[in-house]
Amino acid sequence: MLHTSTPSLSCAPQSDLKNDLVPRFSNSPLGEELSRLHVGAMLSHSVGYDVLGSCELSSLERDALEFWCAADGFAKAVDGERGAKGRSVYEAHAPKLPLLAVPVEEVERIEAALKGSTPPRDLFLVAQTIAANVLTEHYHRVAAGDSGGEMLLRVLGVAPGERQFDRAKMPAKPALATNDSYADLW
Repeated sequence: MLHTSTPSLSCAPQSDLKNDLVPRFSNSPLGEELSRLHVGAMLSHSVGYDVLGSCELSSLERDALEFWCAADGFAKAVDGERGAKGRSVYEAHAPKLPLLAVPVEEVERIEAALKGSTPPRDLFLVAQTIAANVLTEHYHRVAAGDSGGEMLLRVLGVAPGERQFDRAKMPAKPALATNDSYADLW
């Protein structure tokens, strides 16, 4: 019988993680998709916006960041304010949408929806996703920098340098009884 085992990440040397595993994952389709999702999650927090906005951005990246934030504000607006806010976002950013590679059909769909009474909350979602895609390269530059790990911790609400796990605070014995269901605890 042939026995094979897969090495766990905990036994991989630090250099393997840095030089092989992390770059391969980052360049994979899943890694790229997760980074695009994380850009949107970061921008929805003021700390993430401050970090991305305070770095050197190209004019296209600055336009993408400004549009993303304006569209996010529109999505959070109450029903009565959405019509005016949507027109305001569109008027301010319409010339920039083609530069961000938003398809003409999508721009036309947005224009048509703004002519209605109350545009839907997800009116700018496709264009907002395209803007986030423009920002992913910049996100990778920031995350790869020395302060990238600290920035990610701040976005998650953890102070850099704060200890995440303290063995001294762990109970001496497990708190689970044998009849407890582990699935119920998740």
